[in-house]
Parts: sequence; structure tokens; C-alpha cells
Amino acid sequence: MDQPRPDSFMHRYHSGQLSADALEDFVEAWHTCDTAEPMSQFLGMSQAEYAAWVDNPQAFFEAANHMRPTKEEIAG
Repeated sequence: MDQPRPDSFMHRYHSGQLSADALEDFVEAWHTCDTAEPMSQFLGMSQAEYAAWVDNPQAFFEAANHMRPTKEEIAG
């Protein structure tokens, strides 16, 4: 997966629209929706990102935070 789709958790997280806390809502949505897509794809994560998140969520988000834009970058 090159780019997560615009409505995915990872796209919205990296663009500063969501906090890490919102991931729980996306996981619950995946469990309750009728989709054949794997959770990693639904969340907009690569297989490596998904494995890292499953293995150590805190470390995953610490690393992911370095990829997020700053408030100044978002404001333009």
C-alpha cells in the first residue's frame, strides 16, 4: 500500500485530523462492518506498520508522531 485512502485512520492521523485515541473507534468499526478487507488495509496501515502496532502500540505511535505535521505546518 503506497498511500492510505483518505478516509482511513492512518491518512487522517498523519494529516493531524485525528489523535491516536481514535484508533479504537476504527478498530470497532472494522469489527462491526461487513468488509472482507483486512484490518491493516481498513486502517490504512502497511503490513509492517500493522505488525509494529500489534507488537507495541505505544512505540508505534511514538514513531508515527515524527511523521505527523506540526500545528504550524497544518495552519500553512
